Amino acid sequence: MAGNAVHSVLQNFIIELDGQPAGRLFEMSGGGVHADVVTTSGGSSFQAHKHIGQIKFEDMTVTCGTGMAQAFYDWLSNSFGGSTKRKNGAIVALNYNGKPTSRIEFQNALIGSVEFPECDAGSKDAAHLSIHISPEMTRRLTDNLTQNNGVYTSGLPKGWHINDFKLTIDGLESDCKYISSIGPVRLGRQVQVGALDEKVEGSAEFSDIVITVPNNHGNGFYDWFHDFVEKGRSSSANERKGVLQYLTPNSASPYFKLELLGLGPYEMEGIKPTDPNTAMPLTFRLYCNGINFSAGASAVM
Repeated sequence: MAGNAVHSVLQNFIIELDGQPAGRLFEMSGGGVHADVVTTSGGSSFQAHKHIGQIKFEDMTVTCGTGMAQAFYDWLSNSFGGSTKRKNGAIVALNYNGKPTSRIEFQNALIGSVEFPECDAGSKDAAHLSIHISPEMTRRLTDNLTQNNGVYTSGLPKGWHINDFKLTIDGLESDCKYISSIGPVRLGRQVQVGALDEKVEGSAEFSDIVITVPNNHGNGFYDWFHDFVEKGRSSSANERKGVLQYLTPNSASPYFKLELLGLGPYEMEGIKPTDPNTAMPLTFRLYCNGINFSAGASAVM
């Protein structure tokens, strides 16, 4: 682990993008600098020699929620919406009085992944986003840290909980009303170092959508699975679209929305009962060909 990386679950952080405060982070890790140690032959002296090799800059993982700037959410959305942009910025660690104590600056960063939390209708746990950032260069500063942190040190983000969600899938609207849980959803891509030490992005990768629904309200999902898998009608024409919304408390207004494209079921856990009143859970795993992310106005600070 690099010695100048930052790891904390207690201290607040502010992220800047292109010189402007862009939101409060709850956790941050990575961002350090290190180098490989290379050992070369000692030649006639038979004494091996060690020296520093290529310098490497660590990726960063940050945790945040609602209350970020529109520019931050746009960066996430654009990263998986066909118009990826590299960003310069900084992550500033704050003490309990909201004063900066250190600063990690980054250059030409790409978003490697965004992970949305699980949804659970029976839980009131807080929800957060986990975001992987891959910069080409970082540096840590501890001096001359006076700066304007905007509105992000004066107020906490709005409440967001994992039981506030709504999923709709074409043709399954009735069944979707009774979904009890949805697994975490991840939008990702491979980011690698190119020949000129620049970061190069690969193709996008989208996680499965894993939903659990009671037997007595899962007929539509079961029929889709039966037709798609057991009857072998798994063509793209039988794939469906859906929308997953992460809602504000006690409201139908979304903080975030995921448009789910090209959904297809391929695995079911549980047994479809003959008794229509049985409420034992059925879990369906759906592959997903694409996800478009957007943030609603209520999510922005």
